[in-house]
Amino acid sequence: MASTTNTKVLYIRILKVLFVPLLPLLGVPDVIAQDAESVFAAAGQRVFQILIIDTESSEKSSIGSGFLLDSSQLLVTNFHVIADAVDEPAKYRIEAKNHAGGTWNLEVADFDLVNDLALLHSNDLVELPAALPLAVKLPEQGEQIYALGNPFDLGNTIIPGTFNGLLEHRFYQKLHFSGSLNPGMSGGPAVSAAGEVVGVNVASAGNQVSFLVPIEYLVQLLDKYKSRGAGLTQESFAQVIDDQLFADQKFKFDLIMQRDWGGQLIGKVRIGESPAEFFRCWGDTDDSTDRYQKTTKRCSSQDGVYVKSSFTTGMLGVEYAWLSTDQLSVYRFHKLLGEHFSYLGTPSWKTEDDVTEYQCHRSFVAQQKLAPNVLRAMLCVRQYKNYPRLFDVIYLGLLLGDSKSAFASKFTLSGVSKDKALAFTKRFLAMQSWAL
Repeated sequence: MASTTNTKVLYIRILKVLFVPLLPLLGVPDVIAQDAESVFAAAGQRVFQILIIDTESSEKSSIGSGFLLDSSQLLVTNFHVIADAVDEPAKYRIEAKNHAGGTWNLEVADFDLVNDLALLHSNDLVELPAALPLAVKLPEQGEQIYALGNPFDLGNTIIPGTFNGLLEHRFYQKLHFSGSLNPGMSGGPAVSAAGEVVGVNVASAGNQVSFLVPIEYLVQLLDKYKSRGAGLTQESFAQVIDDQLFADQKFKFDLIMQRDWGGQLIGKVRIGESPAEFFRCWGDTDDSTDRYQKTTKRCSSQDGVYVKSSFTTGMLGVEYAWLSTDQLSVYRFHKLLGEHFSYLGTPSWKTEDDVTEYQCHRSFVAQQKLAPNVLRAMLCVRQYKNYPRLFDVIYLGLLLGDSKSAFASKFTLSGVSKDKALAFTKRFLAMQSWAL
């Protein structure tokens, strides 16, 4: 019986016979099909399907992809592919399957939660094809690269696309790949025409907008694993996650606090323009009703850290609003402000197993730059149950300009320590002042 790899190669050749004469008419160069065939022939046997097996039913619970790293019997995949097995090692086990149907049980050797990478190990990964070589530099923007993996449990597949460099406005760096990554391809390699791994498949936004983890983070993880000299134990998983989350937020908030936030006006109040370069901002003025006008500005980080299917952290956001009216009475305007102020908009990416209930404190704050008006403030905090050094924090502030205008501000911090949350709060409030 022919192997999966031989079947795929035959499939590609048939496509070339049928469609290559049409490629120039479609704007697709023949060299892409030729490179795809050669890349798949060289790399296809080194790509594995990663299966998360429910131990009770012995059936797969989720799937991803992975690839041989080097001669140390390691496979690479995304952390999010194996996150449930890390969270509940007694409930799930990890298995790898190659193109010929061979299977191996795997253990977690190491992981980089922040950059969504994991190393998997098996002493039985022997007599396999040589590992894929790692690129020493990234391709030039516009170069053709190829993503490999197992989409929708359909077997090894190769997807051609264009390398478009690093994404902008991201704290967690990702490479932009113009190709169609699909579920099941997470953790597979993206390789150059020379067959060198330039990134690891991680996510897709649809419409051929996909993302890769840069190879430099894989090299760093491998170096850390080798320097330690042994793999992680199940007992150490929670502590490693806690350490990585804590170090990540410290680095992030240190950058935020060192940066000049700039300044701009919204209504009659001067605010910080943006707390970080990796924030993306939007603005809007709602004058659809003749009762009042509302001008808003929202800035937020673009990605977070995946811990498990019910728990993502690391997202940050700020929001400002200037509200004014010529039509509402003072009573009705203040009632409108009360409704606006009472809406927390709490994040829903965690469950009660992960975090405590929010505890909120309300107070009136005298800010010199906002005098003589007094700021009505509410601060809500919840703690992470498994990582008690970290918290989610929500702040709401309301400042009356006069009987017919008001300024509202808000921020949400996810996965932050007490000292960093306090420093951010002080800076956020210090940036607000009445315009002269």
